[in-house]
This record gives sequence, structure tokens and C-alpha cells, in this order.
Amino acid sequence: KFRDFFLSYLKGKVDDKVLGGIEWEKWWYTTGMPYKANKFDTSLMDECVEAASKCKEGVIVEGSVVKGWSTAQTVIFLDKLEDIQMEDFKAAEKGGEQKEKAKFQELLSGLDKKCGFSKSRNSEILFRWYKLGIRSGLESVFPDAIKFVLSQGRMKFVRPLYRLLFASPEGKEKALETFKANKDIYHSIAAKMIAKDLKLSS
Repeated sequence: KFRDFFLSYLKGKVDDKVLGGIEWEKWWYTTGMPYKANKFDTSLMDECVEAASKCKEGVIVEGSVVKGWSTAQTVIFLDKLEDIQMEDFKAAEKGGEQKEKAKFQELLSGLDKKCGFSKSRNSEILFRWYKLGIRSGLESVFPDAIKFVLSQGRMKFVRPLYRLLFASPEGKEKALETFKANKDIYHSIAAKMIAKDLKLSS
């Protein structure tokens, strides 16, 4: 019945040869992924991924470029930058973690100077910016990250940031102090999970 409806609805709107060429049996009964892969234009995403990769090489994306991006593109850029950061930190030889952190601190400072990520009013962007900064030990990020977790109730934002703060030498005590003083602002489930992340629950 779906096929009859589909063909009747598109009759006169789509070329009959195209409709007649649909391989219904394959679409319905072939196992696994669809046997024909859709081809999407990824140029907008590719631009952001390339910009993040170039940042690692010392070529910082211009603020005018970022200003022209959508939120989704900026998120892709920051996510790719986080992937690079985590790979570099993981690959660092023992004792070389601080050197990698220092490199990223310099990179993030340069990025913020050009692009102003720390001044964004978009929670998705700020969340990713704070993750990058906390993991790198960028001092200027910590006060703003604390303010952010006090302005949010969504676990997708607050739990990862509390965990990162707790795991960092610079943020551990502040994370504990902030949560203990403000735990009642969170939903009971969120408070319970954050307490568990901070090793405050048995």
C-alpha cells in the first residue's frame, strides 16, 4: 500500500522513468545498510574540519571566517579541535603532558583573541570551549566555567564540566566547593549523578 500511495502521489511530479526504476525488492529486503549510499555535500563541514587541523599547525582561523559560520559549523570545528587535543594528550610521552597543555593554552588564547569564543552566548559553543580550556589548564576559562555550571541544569552540560574540573589540579577544589554550596539548584537526579562524579556519594 505504501508503494501504491508513493507512486500515485508522485505521478506527474517525477519522471515516470525514475519512478519505474525504483528497485523496491532491494530497498525492502536487502540486509544491512541501504544498498545505495546517499551522496551528501560535505563542503561546509569539511571547511570547519580543515580549519581545526590547520590550527594544530599554527594557522589560526580568522574571526571573520568564524563569524560567517552557522552554530553547527562552529560546533564541528570545536569538536574536531577537541579530538585533536585528546589525541595529542594521549600520544604525549610520559612527562610531556605539560608541554602539550602549554601548546594548547597558547593555541586557545590565540583563537579567543581572534574569534571571541569565550564571549559567545550560545551554550553549545561555550560548553565545548570550556572543555577545551579546562583540559588544557587555561586559567582564564575556570571562573567562566564555574559560572556556566551554575547557570545550567542540563546534565549534558554540567556533568562533563564537573568531571573535567574535578580531574584537573586547577579545578578540583573549586568543583567540590561549588557543588556543595549549590547542589540544591539542580534537579535531584542531576545532583545525585554529579555527586557520584565528584566521589561524594557512596
